[in-house]
Amino acid sequence: MAQIITIILTAIGQRGSSGVAVLCGVVNVIINFVVAIALTGALSIAVSELTLGSKVKIGEVLQRVRPRLAGLAGLSIVVTLLTLLGLIGLLIGAVFVGVALVLSTPAFVLEGGTINTAMRRSWTLVRGAWWRTFGILLLTGIIVTVVVSVLTVVIGVAFAAGGDSMTDPVTGDLTGTGLVFTAIVDIIISIAIMPIMAGVVVLLYIDRRIRLEGLDMTLAQAARDRRAATNQGYR
Repeated sequence: MAQIITIILTAIGQRGSSGVAVLCGVVNVIINFVVAIALTGALSIAVSELTLGSKVKIGEVLQRVRPRLAGLAGLSIVVTLLTLLGLIGLLIGAVFVGVALVLSTPAFVLEGGTINTAMRRSWTLVRGAWWRTFGILLLTGIIVTVVVSVLTVVIGVAFAAGGDSMTDPVTGDLTGTGLVFTAIVDIIISIAIMPIMAGVVVLLYIDRRIRLEGLDMTLAQAARDRRAATNQGYR
């Protein structure tokens, strides 16, 4: 759905005035932002359930994450602003703040509480393992960059082979075929990239809680309790 809206807005922006193009671009950014935070929140729940050996339906995940979406948006904005403030002060400071707060989203979704509580929780979990966390995120970023680069080359070759069917030879705007192709590529990139980054962040969160708080014992006990409850239900 988000990609369909993006296609429509892109087409409107290409054929409208510069003001309309800017407005469409802003709306596209907002849509992608909302989709990204919703996906991260949903994956936080899904991955946490998998660690308990349970399967969760998409409808249940959406139902659980829906009340937290507004808070997730606020959390993402605050974290981004704080990271930008760190960037203004010093690039190193921005990196430090970004890594220190990277676990805020899973902490907010899985533990509840306020935005401030989630950020302090992330800060506490990352403390003492900042370089390890940074290294894992950096490696993940390199892998994602390589994947995107390969896909970019493929897109360039496809556009070159498509010729006039992809872009208007006079205006240079994307044709209908070009818009559809671009949307398909965007979907593929989103499917390949966004879950990787979100999944790594959630696994980092679980790993830090296991190392610091013995979460593995809690998860094992919770899994045993669920199995016991399920077995009693079948009797």
